[in-house]
This record gives sequence, C-alpha cells and structure tokens, in this order.
Amino acid sequence: MNQLAGNTTEQPQYLQIAGNIEQQIRNGALAHGTRLAPVRQLASDYHVSINTIRSVLDTLEQQGLISRQPRQGVRVCFQPQAAPASYQPFEPFKAAPGLAVQAQKWLDASILNGQANGQFINMVLSPELEMFRSFQRHYHKVLLQPSRRGMESSAGYLPLREALCRLYSRRDVSLDSTRIQITSGCQHAMEHALRVVCRPGDNVAVPTPAFPGYLALLGQLRLNAVEVPMTPAGPDYASLKAVMHSGDIAALIINPICHNPTGVTISDDYKRDIANWANALKIPVIEDDICASLNFSEASPKPVIGYDTDGWCMLVSSISKIVGDSERLGWCLPGRFRDAYMTQVAISQISGPYFRQKALANYLNGSRFNSQLRNWRAQMKACLDEASALLKSELGPHIEITSPSGGYALWIRLPDYVDVTEVRRQAKEQDCDFLPGEVFSLAPRFKQYIRLVLIPSGDTQYQQALARLTAIIKLMLNSG
Repeated sequence: MNQLAGNTTEQPQYLQIAGNIEQQIRNGALAHGTRLAPVRQLASDYHVSINTIRSVLDTLEQQGLISRQPRQGVRVCFQPQAAPASYQPFEPFKAAPGLAVQAQKWLDASILNGQANGQFINMVLSPELEMFRSFQRHYHKVLLQPSRRGMESSAGYLPLREALCRLYSRRDVSLDSTRIQITSGCQHAMEHALRVVCRPGDNVAVPTPAFPGYLALLGQLRLNAVEVPMTPAGPDYASLKAVMHSGDIAALIINPICHNPTGVTISDDYKRDIANWANALKIPVIEDDICASLNFSEASPKPVIGYDTDGWCMLVSSISKIVGDSERLGWCLPGRFRDAYMTQVAISQISGPYFRQKALANYLNGSRFNSQLRNWRAQMKACLDEASALLKSELGPHIEITSPSGGYALWIRLPDYVDVTEVRRQAKEQDCDFLPGEVFSLAPRFKQYIRLVLIPSGDTQYQQALARLTAIIKLMLNSG
C-alpha cells in the first residue's frame, strides 16, 4: 500500500485514503479478487486509526469496489469490462437533411459518431477529476440513504434551486427559488427558451463565431439566424445595437462571459446596455452562462440578467463544465417568461432526476465546492496557457491565437495557404481531431480557423495529442 505523503488536500483523511485505494483498483494494481490487508495492517500502513480505515472500507464498499465476507476478509470486487473490438460509444446515424451543412458537420463530429474519439472536440471530463469525484461521492450517499419522497415539483428539487439562488446572489443577482427551472442540461434549457419566445420563421440574433449547437437548434426549430460579428471586446457594438433596433428579430442569444469559442468576456457597461435594449425594445435575451464559472480573472462575474429590470432577460446554464456533461443537469432563470417556460418544461419532462438533483444540492452546499472550483479554474488556466505557449513557440508568428478570459478552448487562425480540411484529415488519423471554424457560422466564414478544447489531465494524452497536431500544422506551414 502507498502512504499519503505530503498530501495537503482539504479532503477528510479517510476520503484521501479511499481515493488512493480506488485509484489502485481502477488502474489494475489491485485486481479483481485481491484480498486487502487486514484493518490493523492498513491502519499501520497509512498511519491512521482503525476507525479511519473502517470509514475507508465503508466508502469503497458503497462504491461497489470491495466486498466484505465473514472469514474471507476484504476483497476487490471491481472488474473493469473490456470493450469489444467493434465497440462504438454512440450508434452512428445520419443527421436530418433539413439541417444546414455546418450544423450537420458539427453534429457528426461532436455527437453522433465521434464524441469519444477526437482529443480536442468536446469537453469530456475524466471521472478521476476532483470535482467529479466529489459529486460522485454525494451521489452514492444519496442513493444509499432511506428516501421518503413523493413526486418532485416539475420545476426541480427545491434545495437545489435554493443552492443556485445562493450562488447567483454572490454575482449580484437577486432571485428566489420559485424563479428557477431545473433542466436536462444547458442545451435543453436553451431549446425551451427558444420555444417559449419564438415561432417558426422568426429571426434570432447570434454573435458569430457561435457555438454550433445554437445554429443546429435554430435550424431544427425553423428559426433564422441573424449573425452579428464578434470582436475582441465582444459582439460588434454598433452592429448588435442596429440589429436590436431593426424591429426584425424575435430574440437574441448571447454568451457574454468566456464566449465559446473565442473566450471573450464583455464589459459590465456592455452587459448593462444589452439589458437596457432588451427592456426598452421588449426583445427577449437568452444568456448562455455555462462558462462563467471558468472565468479566470473574476470569480463571480455579473451576468447580463443582473442588469435586467423588467424580466426580458433569461439565463441558461449547467454543471457540465465543472462536473461533466454526462450528468445532464442544467437550469434556466426565465424572467418574465416564468409561467410559460415552466409549463413548457412540465409538459415535456413531467419530473426531473431526483437523486442527481439532491446530490448536486448537497455538493453545492458542502464545504469543498468553492475551494475545488478555485482549483479547477487555476488548472484550466494553466492548461490553456501551457498549450498556447507551446503552439506559439512551435508555430511562431504564422498563427493567431486568442487570449481567452476563461473557458476551456483556444480559437486559432491558420494562414490562408494552409488547407484546414487536410489538417483535419491528418489529425483524425492521428487521434488529435478538432472542430473546424466553418461550423461556427452558417455563412462561409472562419474557414481558416480551428477550435481546440483543452482539459487538464492526469496523464500525458493531451500533451502527446497536441504535439502530434502541432507537428501536422508545422509541416504544412513549412511546405506552404
């Protein structure tokens, strides 16, 4: 057994030890059927009390990693299942032909066929990451607790909505729990927002480059995207103001904090102006707040909705960038559209996932969430800074890279003479795929851009993949 030398984490000691043993089990160092050392021996190895070891074993047993049998001791019962050679994590199918070509390309690369393949396409968080593991422990505890519950409100688990109220109060947003709707992720929240405020054929303003999921959703709902150009300060001010005052749009989608893919965060004055335009012109603004928790310079940036005085601004978000997108928990602050929004969601899902919502509420209310989030932001910043420095040192002045204020991606422009399609073809072959810039607009724009999603990893897979991609681009730069 390994000792925990010099561990300064804020976790209780029994969870540190449980995590250490869990890692040995999952990586195969402690194989299925292996008998663990007796309790007294474990206590001696880890320099802790017998009661601490008993808590360790209780935790591992709750996670289904060990079993305890009379006269047989404690044995590892976890057995990883090897995937068959033909394993595909998603059933491949063709995107609906009614979608725009760019939306079809995004759907194919990110969702239908390749979510687990490309290294730089999606933010797929490792189950070994600290925040995921903490959430997972809360989830296991919730599952094991006696539950006396009737049907939850379709708006979501009340303690979770109250926890979210407290989080937003730190960002100078005042609301009560009755004005929050829990959803199945941010995209789900966005879809319902658009369904409530728009009708087929309506125009929706979207700053571009834009998250391709917006564009796919607009196409699926038969809404028209009115694209507004992005600048280093956010959506072009004059262009957005003109579009808002044109009388031709039914809503605005905006991602004002750590914009995907550029990483831009707009100023507080600009946020205030957007809220004022929305209220004066009675145009709904749907604010995507999903990356705000990853803002590097300010822990609690104020959202656009914080400047809203008449309820014309809505906010959607989720936990996917801090816990993982597999949990599918999001929310919406629907403003003046509360009744219509909550009715829409109630009809579509009736009730939400009680245990996940309770686990998230417990995690948000716990003592470790804030410190772990600070650590996660610091890790993300270091990861992006390191990748950016590598790309600049290897590729020099030939490329342009944004300096994101937060988030998880780099937006990179390659020279005109570089064939991005060929770069991607080679990258896919070498398992370092990325999203091409062309999918971030419905017009023929951003053809020389690429977006790289970068996530701190406990191993060298990202560094190796980034080195392979850098070598591909470098070769094409030199041959151009």
